[in-house]
Amino acid sequence: MRGYFHAAALPEARAQTGQPGFAWPAILAAAMAEGVAPFLHLLLREQEWTPATVQESLRQAYIDTALRNALLLDELGRVLRLLAQAGIPAIILKGAALAEAVYGNAALRPMLDLDLLIPAERVAEAVALLEEIGYQSAGVEVAAGVTLAYENEVMLGKNDCTGTALELHWSLIDSPHYQRTLAMAWFWQTGQPAMVAGAPARVLGLEAQVLHLCAHLLLHHRGRGLLWQMDIVALLHAWGGRIDWDLVLAQAAAFDLVLPLRQVLAELAATWHAPVPALVLHRLAALSPSPAEQQVVQRLTAAQRPTARRFWADLASLPTWQQRLRFAGLHLFPSPAYMRQRYTLSHAALLPAYYLYRWVSGFFDIVFVNKNEKAAKVINIDN
Repeated sequence: MRGYFHAAALPEARAQTGQPGFAWPAILAAAMAEGVAPFLHLLLREQEWTPATVQESLRQAYIDTALRNALLLDELGRVLRLLAQAGIPAIILKGAALAEAVYGNAALRPMLDLDLLIPAERVAEAVALLEEIGYQSAGVEVAAGVTLAYENEVMLGKNDCTGTALELHWSLIDSPHYQRTLAMAWFWQTGQPAMVAGAPARVLGLEAQVLHLCAHLLLHHRGRGLLWQMDIVALLHAWGGRIDWDLVLAQAAAFDLVLPLRQVLAELAATWHAPVPALVLHRLAALSPSPAEQQVVQRLTAAQRPTARRFWADLASLPTWQQRLRFAGLHLFPSPAYMRQRYTLSHAALLPAYYLYRWVSGFFDIVFVNKNEKAAKVINIDN
């Protein structure tokens, strides 16, 4: 994949194919699983050292992605026009914002869903409008108002031929800590105009894109995923010369995003040869993340994060005991409607038993994960 940006990498890749034990089926399976098969099609379609069967599978993935993305972008245009008519501003996030602007070809960047940033105070109105054109909420809230108060998005789905999944965000990171530290006004103020499927919208500014994509990769995916890595690498190659790195570093410190920026950019510079200025990496290494950032990043990137552990991490990130008590009460005693959906209960008489089950299973999840983490630390120390 580096061969798209660095010509010398393709001969290196060709040499690897001749090594003992090399298996094209494994490469193909990984490309499909990671969502980069369309990109590999573009790279390998004229390489005679790529088997014809592999080229055909990659070509089909490219065609499938082109068709799927065309439907999604058409639907996105419809949604954007609907929101614009109601005067609700929207910023396009992630895949839909990058497919054409960064990759130059929407077929190269698979999109599983559509992501939009909406002002928090307009989310309820936006949801009501979208429900009028067939969208439905993907789940029942723990309690009324909990999603808007403690989460960063609401998920909607459309039961039609496209099966569109639409996520409306009002913040960019799924953590109560970052709902406080991210100054969303800055992301809105630095947004740039864009057109998608003939509909007016906006995308994040370059500096905001770098911060968001690095944070999303590390904090939501623990730094893993070729597709999300490639998003950042492609952005840096396309627009890196226009990025105000002083601003990026200043905002990373202000938003508690020093660790995501440092870890992701260093990794991409090392493995992808991404064009990150050496001075930027040096300055990032010298920055000191706040104690609060160190704690929340450790929790969000833990190897095991069962539901109970995520609850505990969110609880710990709240600033006051009053907020923690309210958060705990809402999640320990969720609404009956939520319990019926979450545990697929057939009869209301089962509710008390499942409340007890929720508490006990959550307790053992937390204890089990803590015990495993302590054991892992001992092993690391011994090694």
